[in-house]
Amino acid sequence: ILADGQVVQSIQFKHTNIIHSDPVEAVNMFNDWAVDEIVLLNVSRDKGTKKEFLSIIKKISIYNFVPLSVGGWIENIDDVKEFIHNGADKVVLNTQAFKNPLFISEVAKLYGSQCVVVSIDYKIIEITKDQSGNLIILDIKINKIDLVLVVIYGPNKDEPIFYEDLKNILKEKEGIDYEG
Repeated sequence: ILADGQVVQSIQFKHTNIIHSDPVEAVNMFNDWAVDEIVLLNVSRDKGTKKEFLSIIKKISIYNFVPLSVGGWIENIDDVKEFIHNGADKVVLNTQAFKNPLFISEVAKLYGSQCVVVSIDYKIIEITKDQSGNLIILDIKINKIDLVLVVIYGPNKDEPIFYEDLKNILKEKEGIDYEG
């Protein structure tokens, strides 16, 4: 995650810790560690940081040897073109994917579905169980949309054996069929 040109760790989207001041050097370390993919997200609150972020992507792509996914302040297809032109292999959509779900398909048609990643920020509002403890209902909020996500756990209570697909929940709750 990049904030104002520095690699940071986000803590519940309220506080960030600086991990490294030079994103290019950080990517070199990740290459040495043989990571499978690098995701760079511009979480700066200032939209004006987009130009600096593009410059960082261009520098990183020279030294990067794994797929590079980038996101932050992607509002239209021109933004996607800039990221891809400057070295990104994939784009990460968040806010725009919720504002305009057809944008996901538009990007996929131009660059292929492998190029689009949708990121979901959520907050858990409530967790409840039925009397036998088998049913967990998560009341979550995604981009200010209140949803109910149902997860049923198996006998060992460690892994969910069934969950309702987010696409179906959104379709039922909002009457919109999200594609992508």
